[in-house]
This record gives sequence, structure tokens and C-alpha cells, in this order.
Amino acid sequence: MPNCPSCKKSLEGLRYFRTLVEHGVFTVEAGFSNMDSDSPGQEELTKEEYACPYCGKVVADSENKAEEFLRAAL
Repeated sequence: MPNCPSCKKSLEGLRYFRTLVEHGVFTVEAGFSNMDSDSPGQEELTKEEYACPYCGKVVADSENKAEEFLRAAL
């Protein structure tokens, strides 16, 4: 298991944070509002961070880098 570069605790996994953008059309008809996504399930990933679950130090900015970080100690 790798250690956090900041707090030095042993890590079994990382906490991840993702920011997604969904876009579509918002309408109001007959007193009811409706949101229609342009592409359901196809949100745009705009930010991604993987951090130590103990101290919050970000150790990777992509899933691939997070996997590399966790596998490096195996």
C-alpha cells in the first residue's frame, strides 16, 4: 500500500472528486417546467481530483494517475 506524500499514512484507496457539466434545454409549458438533456448520460467531465482520505492532499488529477499511484507500492 502506498503512503500519502503529505501525512504519510498508509492508503488503501483515494477519495475522488469529479465535476461534471450537463447541458440541455429548459422549458416552461402550461405551468410545468421541463429539462431535456442534449445527451443523457454524456456529461462533460471538467475537473477530477484524487486525494488522501485522511488529510485531503490531492495526489492525482486523473483516474489513470490515481491507479498508477496506488499500484506503485504493489
